[in-house]
Amino acid sequence: VLPYRVQDNYDRKLKQKVYKSIILENDYLKATFLPQLGGRLVSLIYKKENKELLEHNPAIYFTNMSARRCWWSSGIEWNVGPYSHHYHTAAPIFAVRIIGTQGEPALRLYEFERQKRIAWQIDFHLPPDSEFLYAKMKTVNTTDHKIPMFFWTCMAVEKTDDIRVISPADSTIFLDMNIKGYGFDYSKLPIVEAIGKKDITYPTNLPCASATFLRVNKNQRPWITALGKNGCGFIETSTRNFYGRKYFSWGNNVGGKNWQQYLSIPGKRYIEIQAGLTRVQ
Repeated sequence: VLPYRVQDNYDRKLKQKVYKSIILENDYLKATFLPQLGGRLVSLIYKKENKELLEHNPAIYFTNMSARRCWWSSGIEWNVGPYSHHYHTAAPIFAVRIIGTQGEPALRLYEFERQKRIAWQIDFHLPPDSEFLYAKMKTVNTTDHKIPMFFWTCMAVEKTDDIRVISPADSTIFLDMNIKGYGFDYSKLPIVEAIGKKDITYPTNLPCASATFLRVNKNQRPWITALGKNGCGFIETSTRNFYGRKYFSWGNNVGGKNWQQYLSIPGKRYIEIQAGLTRVQ
């Protein structure tokens, strides 16, 4: 990970700590960011129903995951650079106030990724009459040669017994536990034979930790949502340049349940819906 260093000076003891936060708010939404922890969007509240749309982790447990061996679960993470969670996921980044599309206060998060030498920024706009939070992303290659690019958004939402992940996809590339070495397989949606001829769009049907890539047609507007049976939940959409969609679940076996308890407090469960530059990011 050089020139970055690993971040492993932590333990499992909970303690009170105050982090700086940045809030964007209108009549519909209240968004809370933590610039000292990678700019994570830790909370997105739909004010009309006083509903938290994301998985807002009440505790921050750092764990030996990601490129710098320090990762934590909560909210929306903006991953730029490595084939992993980004280098600043548990480190400070820059934040500045800008003017939004309708003259409202807006937020710019930005950083320089030193390994690939790319500058990146994300501008967040919440117009006064909008029920959507807008994020405009930009990367700049500061070198004189091509570099491999990895850019994906990781969005944690609460896992309930009736939650379903929906997108405009008709097929999937998924982790098949029946293949030696846990390889990936292809199937039409939603019924997948490898998981007992069950509907793979319901995370409760996945026996173990699994990545499910949803093959959205490049000619369609890409989106992904996680909804309960009442039809209420979080939805993400983007331009066609960001057409990859995926969801990750820890599964429903003992190992997956233990991981979720390890990352949060007892009783908390979550899944991740994701968006990226390609179908398998």
